[in-house]
Amino acid sequence: SLWRRAGDVKAVYQTETCTGLADGVTNPCEVAWEQYRQSIFEFGSFYKDQPYGPYKVCIDESDHPLEGCWDISSEARSFEPTRKSFRLLVRSNGLISIFDWAEPTKSEARVGLVLITLVIVLMCGACTLLNYSASELAVRPLERMLTSIKNSAKAIFSSCDAIGAAEDDDEFGPEMGSEVALLERVVKKIATLAELSQKKNPWDEADLFGMKNEEL
Repeated sequence: SLWRRAGDVKAVYQTETCTGLADGVTNPCEVAWEQYRQSIFEFGSFYKDQPYGPYKVCIDESDHPLEGCWDISSEARSFEPTRKSFRLLVRSNGLISIFDWAEPTKSEARVGLVLITLVIVLMCGACTLLNYSASELAVRPLERMLTSIKNSAKAIFSSCDAIGAAEDDDEFGPEMGSEVALLERVVKKIATLAELSQKKNPWDEADLFGMKNEEL
């Protein structure tokens, strides 16, 4: 890994002599640095065909000889995004890799929008189905029942009119009121009809009780 390679470079700088070497002698510090540089470039090249990748690698240790950042955007084909929310920092000990995370973030946002749209469509469909079911199972039967009651009430009101207890002709007009008011009027009309029927009967209950079968 890069951090292990950076540790090897640090160990070489601490144990080897990197200055004052004779001509023709290989400098171990330069060899270690070159190996670390190749590792960084290989790390960036690994992401060149991906929609995301690192554009900068940093070593965040004050006592490290390679402290600082290296630009690997050309190898990874990833560049610093304009928005900080599109950046992803991956830290491993003292090594920091900064990724261009714009495409994964946008893809996640698109999936979120699709899910929200799907949930809205499902909720609207469920509400429509519930409204239809409630209308078919409850509202329409109730409307038919109230229509039947209204027709029966018309007949009762006509009977009351014939007896002499007529009211205004606009009781069944569009401004008649609610179904509850209609039922109350029907009950009142039935009570009035029963009362008038009793008044028109010349025989009361006591007289009928005292009469014989022949008289009846």
